[in-house]
Amino acid sequence: MPSQSPFSIAVVGAGLGGLVLARVLQLHGLTVTRTAGLTAQFRKLARPEDEEVKITDKHGTIALEEVPPPPAAEDPSSLDERAPLGGRPEIDRGQLRQLLIDSLLPGTVHWDHGVESVRLSDDDDKVSLIFMRPASSPPKKFDVVVGADGAWSRVRRFLSPAQPTYSGVTLVEGYLALDAAAADGDVTLQEAAKLVGRGTLFAISDSRGIIAQRNSGGVVRVYAALRVPLGTFDAAAAQPDTRTLRADILQHFDGWAPQLRALIDTPGTTGFVTRPLWVLPSGHQWETAPGGRVTLLGDAAHLMVPFAGAGANLAMADGADLGLALAKAKTPAELALRVREYEAAIQERGKEDWEVSMRNMDAFLSDDAPAPAVAALQTMREQQAH
Repeated sequence: MPSQSPFSIAVVGAGLGGLVLARVLQLHGLTVTRTAGLTAQFRKLARPEDEEVKITDKHGTIALEEVPPPPAAEDPSSLDERAPLGGRPEIDRGQLRQLLIDSLLPGTVHWDHGVESVRLSDDDDKVSLIFMRPASSPPKKFDVVVGADGAWSRVRRFLSPAQPTYSGVTLVEGYLALDAAAADGDVTLQEAAKLVGRGTLFAISDSRGIIAQRNSGGVVRVYAALRVPLGTFDAAAAQPDTRTLRADILQHFDGWAPQLRALIDTPGTTGFVTRPLWVLPSGHQWETAPGGRVTLLGDAAHLMVPFAGAGANLAMADGADLGLALAKAKTPAELALRVREYEAAIQERGKEDWEVSMRNMDAFLSDDAPAPAVAALQTMREQQAH
């Protein structure tokens, strides 16, 4: 990718972390607070009005409600790239990913080049990428290869024997145009829409939960979160329609409020996908590759459950930090030093977020929820305030 760095760099994976890294390498030299130079574009897509958070029990009784203050009237400084982003503005991951892709120079991203493996070349200091597809692609050599290829990273195999393990929790995800469905006059769905509000709803009791999160375009992402054996819903999910899967999910929510069950039961909820939650070991570490020529970021480095809301932010922070580290390295010796420093920092940062995410999962999906979840969220807010 184009860069003033003296090294050729390959980023394997075009998720948020890898795209931020690519962007930073193309803009290196900017300060950390303006690392990606995309604040104005982010503001156009972000939804500060959707920051509301509610926690309820299985009857829909509200245990905690956070309603952000209305946004202040916009002034010219709010459009400044250097102006800080206040609060916790929401943005759809797909929109953020496309924003980053659009920011890159043409030809930066090469699609459909699945990586089979990584190896150091025998005859020089280059790193070879071996491709699964296109089948005719010969290996390509780079000075630096970055594994931004997620949970099942093939680049990670070069550095670490660690493999993800099942956390014991599976999410079943669907999506629903809730406001449109409620407008048809269904009282139960109207109650559901009111309960979801303008942000995220966590309805949790008895070690399980129904989570609903506002997205753009009037769409609500709905998740059933359950402590079940791996593969519990595979057979039902393979059926040509969703009736069996809905029934399998809903049997775990007997006795729950009708408006909560309706988020899953309504025919308007479609696109069901089962998502077992996998994790890498807490504090996952690896030895720095010879010369610092292979490294990791994001889920490839520290895969965790999503109960701290940290995964995407962590991946982007990794990408920004690594981009600045690589941009500063001008010699092979300096490259090894910069990568070693980067890895030590992200391994420590990842360990902290990993442990918070697991504690939060245990709090939100506990037998006596929602009380532990309320306490966990309040603790998070206090830490964020400092």
